[in-house]
Amino acid sequence: MGLALDAEARGDAGAALELHLAGLVVDGSLTPHRLLEVARLGDEAPGWMYSRWAVDQAGRWMLANDDPRCDDVVRRILACLHFDAIEPLLHDEVAFREYGTVVAASDWAYRQVAAYECGGLRDFLDVRAEQGLLDRLDEIDEWERAAVTAYELVSASDDVLHARRMTDGFELELLNIGAATDVGTPSTVVGRVVPISVWPFSMFESRPLHVDRQTAEAVAVRMAGDDDLGWLWELSNAYYDGRFPAGSTLGQSTLWSTDIVPLRSYEDERSAPDEAGRMKELKAAGLSEDVANGVCVCEVGLIVASVSDDVSAVAPHVTAVLMDPEVHEALKVHATAQDRAEGWRALAKATPSPVRERCLELAAISERFAS
Repeated sequence: MGLALDAEARGDAGAALELHLAGLVVDGSLTPHRLLEVARLGDEAPGWMYSRWAVDQAGRWMLANDDPRCDDVVRRILACLHFDAIEPLLHDEVAFREYGTVVAASDWAYRQVAAYECGGLRDFLDVRAEQGLLDRLDEIDEWERAAVTAYELVSASDDVLHARRMTDGFELELLNIGAATDVGTPSTVVGRVVPISVWPFSMFESRPLHVDRQTAEAVAVRMAGDDDLGWLWELSNAYYDGRFPAGSTLGQSTLWSTDIVPLRSYEDERSAPDEAGRMKELKAAGLSEDVANGVCVCEVGLIVASVSDDVSAVAPHVTAVLMDPEVHEALKVHATAQDRAEGWRALAKATPSPVRERCLELAAISERFAS
């Protein structure tokens, strides 16, 4: 694990993945999938992905080094947002510690406080990160200064998510990589908006938390003042008032390339629906299940593009799967019929690099077939 963390700190995702898989891998952890994606993308990975990677590394570095801030933050988050779950465990030291470990590993609020408000990210950048990683980070110093507050997700168009900051009504254009997936627009969220060096020059540093409007308004009022942790106190108030369901801050993790929370595998294989005919066809052609699924997702995107001028809802899903070079190669063979060029161009307008360039390449291949 130590060697894997060393490789991550120098920005070597390939070596980090190999070393990570050679050790004890936590079942259900996204870390190997995240590292695989960065390793496959290589120099094509946008800088904001590396910045997200650095924030994640900062949290794991603190835990690996028994940073005393970790226990302090965990206990604060447990008291604020998980008391119903821990109250029965207070006299069971092992169970209490296990639950606290889950929070340290996967709680959104814990990660925000540890990395930002407690300075874990700054310390990681100053003490641990090496030049190979630092050279790839995008606006990371400004990320550190950004604050959590409440936003209204207003609408999406092409690759832009239109939002309104509820503290002052300021309207923003954010990179649309799926923050509105499953919550829709308009909706209210709590999150941290950070700058990036590519259009539209701002994004959520990770998937924001969906909250009810009353909670969002309370967070906005509190964060208009000088209380850096005001957002946490208002989430806690909402939790104890029954407006913010227990466990809402858990299970929010995504790949660094997307704000779409991955689907969990079926607990019972027998409950899984029958596989679609197109999936069977693609797998029979030699594609793996993951790649075949990626092709199907993109084909759904092409269908949407053929019947609507607005592909903003499906574009984040296309982005999530087309980050995989294997899906890109499979699409060249299986989704470049002569009538697909316009659809790929429409998806290109609604997706970030490097997916935009891949869509344009697929459009060019489709055009060659048409001629």
